[in-house]
Amino acid sequence: MKMKTGIRILTVLTLVLLLAFAASAAGETVISDAASLSALMGNSAAWGGSYKLGADIDLTGTAQDPIGTYETPFTGSFDGAGHTVKVNITADGPTGLFGVTQDATIRNLTVTGSVENTFAATDAETKIDGKYPGTGALCGVALSGTTIEKCTTRATVKGPGNVGGLVGVIYNYDAHTVTVKNCTGEAKIDSSLGNAGGFFGRIQISSSATPAVLVNGCSNHADVQSVSEDRNRLAGIAGYVRAEAGEVVIENCENTGKITATNSGAKASNCPFAGGITGRIEAVTDATSAVRLLNCKNTGAIESSHHAGGITAYINRSDRATKTASEIVGCLNTATVNGPSHAGGIAGYTENRCGADVRSAVKNCENRGAVSSSACAGGLVGRWYGFDILTSYNSGKVTADSLVGGIAGKAEGAIFCETNSVYLVGTADTAVGESNPICAEMGASSVTADNAGKTDSFAGFDFASTWKSSKDGPTLAAFAGGKVPETTTATTATTKATEPVATTATTKATEPVATTASSSATEKTTEATTKSATTSAASSASSAEPGASTDAAVTTETTVTTKQTEPTGTTAATEKTAKTDGTTAPAATSATTAAPAGESSGAPIGLIIGIAIVVLAAAVLCIVLVKKKKH
Repeated sequence: MKMKTGIRILTVLTLVLLLAFAASAAGETVISDAASLSALMGNSAAWGGSYKLGADIDLTGTAQDPIGTYETPFTGSFDGAGHTVKVNITADGPTGLFGVTQDATIRNLTVTGSVENTFAATDAETKIDGKYPGTGALCGVALSGTTIEKCTTRATVKGPGNVGGLVGVIYNYDAHTVTVKNCTGEAKIDSSLGNAGGFFGRIQISSSATPAVLVNGCSNHADVQSVSEDRNRLAGIAGYVRAEAGEVVIENCENTGKITATNSGAKASNCPFAGGITGRIEAVTDATSAVRLLNCKNTGAIESSHHAGGITAYINRSDRATKTASEIVGCLNTATVNGPSHAGGIAGYTENRCGADVRSAVKNCENRGAVSSSACAGGLVGRWYGFDILTSYNSGKVTADSLVGGIAGKAEGAIFCETNSVYLVGTADTAVGESNPICAEMGASSVTADNAGKTDSFAGFDFASTWKSSKDGPTLAAFAGGKVPETTTATTATTKATEPVATTATTKATEPVATTASSSATEKTTEATTKSATTSAASSASSAEPGASTDAAVTTETTVTTKQTEPTGTTAATEKTAKTDGTTAPAATSATTAAPAGESSGAPIGLIIGIAIVVLAAAVLCIVLVKKKKH
């Protein structure tokens, strides 16, 4: 009797599990062949559904179009289930397996093959109907609320500008975080007009989400090279990052590929920016604007024909970004860095124009790579302006024709900053190549090789948790095992805060339209760099450098009040607003597109209720069986 009762209970529990599994799959369409995936590509009414791959798919010879447009973005979920999709997509607009996504989730997918954007751009700021046509193997443009997890790209990706191995452009002008986690980049990038990265060509935000963009645990292993006519911002993770309100966090990321940025000469004033993690960073316009690079690592050689940095080539914080500090914390570079104008083991060119109490810093960072420049080179920072350089260590050799420092090549500016960092004797003759009274160097020191293994040679360094002592000098504990840290240090909450600019959280895919002429001056003046900057880097005159022009640019920025307004960093002159079909893109689109026949678009809620009922029924049945046994 006991045996029969046990069998009955086991049978009931098995049925419960089977029913739960069936219920969970009820709202998910399985795609197992090229014809079905091609059908999804051509059916915009189905772009709000839930999908899962049942096999590897090769789309060669099949009709292919990106899934999602600005007018009708993909808003559903797509689980690759560990499978690979081989694409051969050519489009004129946002280009990738997914064209445009919003409030969508894509995970567990590998993309191979080729993706090409044939849009006829004249520079990296050229748009179609007021919108950037980004190019990425997985996704052309990712809008607010997009989540991408555990995806790998091995495709060849080609476009005229804003090209990324994973996503061409991330825009967040709404109130939900864009999250990219645990992805791997092995894509080959070709961007003829600049803004390119192993993962992202461009990240641009004006959002109340906390943070607006979170990139965590991503690794690029492909070489990223670009000979571009314009705005050659190049990096292993993100070529160009611009925060106009809200915060971008890039953490626990790694680049192992070689980064090489060269201008073709056609527009030599738009100088290349090559960095291991990011190329060029701008935090402008709003008090909440900030970009934070945390616990990132670069082991790929950095080569630029102008600015170069092991972690970032350029980072700027305007005088309006008063509430949140842009910073580089806990980052490591082990590769060579070369930039004729400015080069730094961590950052090539820094500029903080904000004198607020919330200080910006390069903190707890380590450089082991050799740094070289024709003009200005620093073991940690090339040009030092307004950023504290705290408890960081350089053991890489630093060489330049004029300005050389074991910590910084040149200090300048009117914003107080300080350093208590340490450099190894023999890497440079002095801590800072050219000093500035506003930049306090009193805490800076050098250490001999014999004393590098002694913790008391590094005052203020935290050897309990942040640093690890070794005979050759301190190393960051997070990288002691050779891996990037896995812990997440930034919150991914997407609850609304006080909106820094007037945006509307309820409007779907309302990609910004044309900017005003007054606000558009920012990008032009910020990017205005002349050849004289290279030759004059050794002198006190720095107004020709890209960062120094930011003050003038900031005064022209305006806080726009239209819904989902276009970033202020583009100029009316460079916005070529090319219309491919003679129509104007709608200002808003609906997120409630019809699901394909047989699919339950409301499955998640029904799924939860169904599982709950089944589990309760099973529990009651078990109790009844037990009671019968007792009687």
